[in-house]
Amino acid sequence: MKAERMFFNVINGVLRGKDVDFSAFSDYGRLYKLFKEHNLIPFLYTAIKDKDVPEELKEKSKNEYNILVYTQENQDYYADMIFAELDKEGIDYAPLKGRNIRKLYPSPYLRVSCDVDFLYKKENAKRVKEILKELGGEFKQTYLNDDTYVFDGFINVEAHHSLMSTYDETNDYLLSVWDNLLKSDGKNSEYVFPNDYLYSYYISHARKHLFNGGFGTRTLIDIYFLQEKIDRKVTDRIFEDLKVSVFEKKISTLAIKMFSGDLPDFDKMSEEEINILDYILNGGAYGKTYNAFVVKNIGENGKKTKIRFYIRRLFVPYSVLSVQYPVLKHLPILLPFAWIYRVFVAILFKRGKIKAEIKTANRIDDNSVDRVNKVLGYFKEKNI
Repeated sequence: MKAERMFFNVINGVLRGKDVDFSAFSDYGRLYKLFKEHNLIPFLYTAIKDKDVPEELKEKSKNEYNILVYTQENQDYYADMIFAELDKEGIDYAPLKGRNIRKLYPSPYLRVSCDVDFLYKKENAKRVKEILKELGGEFKQTYLNDDTYVFDGFINVEAHHSLMSTYDETNDYLLSVWDNLLKSDGKNSEYVFPNDYLYSYYISHARKHLFNGGFGTRTLIDIYFLQEKIDRKVTDRIFEDLKVSVFEKKISTLAIKMFSGDLPDFDKMSEEEINILDYILNGGAYGKTYNAFVVKNIGENGKKTKIRFYIRRLFVPYSVLSVQYPVLKHLPILLPFAWIYRVFVAILFKRGKIKAEIKTANRIDDNSVDRVNKVLGYFKEKNI
């Protein structure tokens, strides 16, 4: 049995509390790699801990599972501490991402997070930053729509002042997030995402990831659970407006097919479904860097072009750089100087990263471009 099929057998078995038969399976190296890349080690450990499988695999999976659980417990501790302080001061906030989705899984430890994410109103930015530092957070970096802090040396906390990046192409529905959230019962200033809104945001976010290198199997599992909670009459209209209806329909259909019970016969799946599944399987937890480079190398004619890649890397848009260098918001005329400054910084401090990127870009061939073009073409929306 191929490791890819066993990969999905394990996920389905764990989701349904069923026994997984490993008696005819032997490619444990490939199986472990799949679960590791997709950040789904808890599924593997749950399935094999009482099975007659190689002890090395069992021990390695157990150790990684324990580390993930320990990290998640610490994330929950700091999240509770931060949210309690925000609630105490009456600063509106809304937990994001994993904290909203983990509770849908049979066990919350099957869906561990990499960060603590929460949303707050931009007018409260100064006080939120002060609170995070007062609680022991060490400022790490500012990105397009969030600031990252590190607690206790290994817990990342991302404080988002906006749900979407400033340059995301979206509509007022996702930008007007606070008009769509609900006040949490028993809390002073915590807000929660209604199911329809959470799913709409998640689908838009997943589509962006797909077109920037892909997403992993965990995202597909999340979509399976989230789509069970929505009102289709409401969300279908939203997806049309967001121009993600084709993507949502195909991805949710695939998620249901893969995780609603017995696995489909892979030999009877359509070529489109197999290609999408292959793209996801080869994307790891958040999409492969290689796929992202392929996308950035695709020119307007759909062919490989290194010029496009270098232009994108050298001439970063104003909407992105103005976040990294706030002075540009007041003096946009300095944008060319920001480009030059980035080049000097890269040459002086990021030579290794530059060499790695150039090496990856040079590895891209026409077959890779054709493969990515084919998959992304499946999700072309109407009237775009």
